[in-house]
Amino acid sequence: MEPECRKCLSIKTWVATSTLNPTIPLSASIEILAKVSLTESPPWPNLMPAGLQDALLASVTYMTHPNLPKDPKWKLTRYASPIKTQTSSYIYLPSDHFFLRVIPTLTPELRSRRNQKLCVSLNWQLVAPNQQVPGVYDFRLHPGENVIAVDVIAELKEGDRKEYAPPQLQVDFERITFIIFLVDRS
Repeated sequence: MEPECRKCLSIKTWVATSTLNPTIPLSASIEILAKVSLTESPPWPNLMPAGLQDALLASVTYMTHPNLPKDPKWKLTRYASPIKTQTSSYIYLPSDHFFLRVIPTLTPELRSRRNQKLCVSLNWQLVAPNQQVPGVYDFRLHPGENVIAVDVIAELKEGDRKEYAPPQLQVDFERITFIIFLVDRS
């Protein structure tokens, strides 16, 4: 089971970064993606690549809102990077994908920290969480470029210290940025 999970994670990363991998046939990637539920958390901690056990954000799922007329059912999950605390990618979407739902998945590591904060922003304006569905952020995209940032800041673990940072910056920080270009195909 372990190689298939790692393969699924690599294919999801491939889809999220929009890079074409010629060694993986398209039919195989679609079949593997169909087997894996994109709303589930990644398999913690034993199947995650090295370096992700201390991650604060497990993944961020982007999807069209279920209440959209003629729901286009678009969904994409971006996972944390094992080597970077800040990642960014972009995608072009048609204009009928204008209402988006963002679902950040937090790790047990983040929940174990005494002080923590999660912020979701659209074009650098904070977005309030959905009142009916906890942990979900809904908002409308604008034509053109939309910058969606999911930030997590947390107090360091007990006994940890960053030698290079002053006392007021003794925190852990992670950011997943996703730039969506909403384009009209007419």
